[in-house]
Amino acid sequence: MAQLICTALGIDRIGIVEDLSSKISEFGCNIEESNMSILGEDFAILTLVSGSEEQIKALYDARQSLADELKLSIHLKETSEEKQYSTALPYSITCVTMDHPGIVNLITKSLRECEVNIQKMSTATYPAAFSGAPLFKMEITALVPSQQVVPLRGTLHDLATIKEIDITVEPKS
Repeated sequence: MAQLICTALGIDRIGIVEDLSSKISEFGCNIEESNMSILGEDFAILTLVSGSEEQIKALYDARQSLADELKLSIHLKETSEEKQYSTALPYSITCVTMDHPGIVNLITKSLRECEVNIQKMSTATYPAAFSGAPLFKMEITALVPSQQVVPLRGTLHDLATIKEIDITVEPKS
């Protein structure tokens, strides 16, 4: 079984996901994981595609014709099975604060210092319920080395206090 990462970007339109997934299926390949989102006026697609060596090679070789046909910017990269981190524990980290520049950098710097591997991360801004003030929310799924759980909690607690960020750190089931 071979795998590749497919990223696609194009102006948002109805049917964009069906168009790309249809082409992937035509090559006999399977979408195993995906994240998709409207960003500005564009639609971004990130997928993990699997298939036989021959199917993946055929899809890879057809990438430019697919991009032209679907009017998307498509990038394909071969990958392999996910690395296993034997002593790492899965955690969910959520941060909510008033929106301002630098939040992602501040949080991810702390995670890096504690040797945390980010598996998934999403961010969004939205208006507060009553005031309409801009709020920022970050949701992270991460692998935390077992010896770093206590230091990570301490680091994020200090950061939350100093920078007025609501941060929750919970084991992921």
